[in-house]
Amino acid sequence: MGVAVYLSTNANDDVLSQSTVTSNAAAAYALYMTRTSSDVVDMSYVQGSTAVYISGSTGTVVDGSALVATGAAGRRCSSIGDR
Repeated sequence: MGVAVYLSTNANDDVLSQSTVTSNAAAAYALYMTRTSSDVVDMSYVQGSTAVYISGSTGTVVDGSALVATGAAGRRCSSIGDR
């Protein structure tokens, strides 16, 4: 078990709305986005060791969502190299 939702290169303009996304795996992201563009997470519940991980993406919006980190070193949202 690992990442619950994985969006990668060319996964653009996706909308995750009014959804529940969870990962119970240790040290796993519930929602992982890498090199995507203009994706939206709206009014959703996201739970994982780190709830949302965003890397090298542009225009990503997380709005009105509950982000829950369950890992001891986890984060609700972590991003690297984003604009």
